[in-house]
Amino acid sequence: MHPILILKTGCTFAETASRQGDFEDWLIQGLGLTLAPHIVLFPSRADRLPPPDHFSGIIITGSHAMLTRGLPWMLQTADWLAQLPQSPVPVLGICFGHHLLARALGGEVRDHPLGEEIGPVSVQTARAAGSDPLLHGFCPGFSAYAAHSQSASVLPPGAVLLAGNNWEPHHAFRYGDRIWGLQFHPEFSGETIRDYREERSKDTPNGADFFPGDPVEAEVNGRVILRRYAEVVLRVERTREKGEHP
Repeated sequence: MHPILILKTGCTFAETASRQGDFEDWLIQGLGLTLAPHIVLFPSRADRLPPPDHFSGIIITGSHAMLTRGLPWMLQTADWLAQLPQSPVPVLGICFGHHLLARALGGEVRDHPLGEEIGPVSVQTARAAGSDPLLHGFCPGFSAYAAHSQSASVLPPGAVLLAGNNWEPHHAFRYGDRIWGLQFHPEFSGETIRDYREERSKDTPNGADFFPGDPVEAEVNGRVILRRYAEVVLRVERTREKGEHP
């Protein structure tokens, strides 16, 4: 089996990492990859990115960086991601990764005009979510953990909207049949979001309380979504091993 690639685009807070691990640790646990092959690469440290077909799946993590800064590593990673629609590999972009995917595929990313959305939030599904491999069964809505102040303000041409709310209309999209962008964090736990709220409250107020979600459900839902993504990866990988087109 090809390994899953985790593109680590940033780190969590140092104190949080010392107690809970970092983005890739939460993803590995949520996906059930503890014993499965996986590789973590750091685009911001100039790690070379191999051809996408070298992997069974590709996940782009969240980050405290802002895509609108347009740093060289961000532009280079977006160029690499732009080739993904031609690959059979399932892709999942989370928060900053969602923004990076949206930009790479032709969308736009901006500072959110309402500020920061943070906490367990309520998200409503679009009609397309009913048959989506990751979000089916969550209609008409679900709770999720969010922590962001930028937004994919314009989705890529041809992208299918899957979920949003009145604060963030583009919480999830799918491009083609195996590329997903999620504004919310399926890898977060209740402890993680408490750390984020505490850290963020030092600088700016947040608006998540306008659309509160259930914290227990948010954590469970996140695990379900990650496991479903892992199932998609395994299904596509089995097809590739047989020499068939996914």
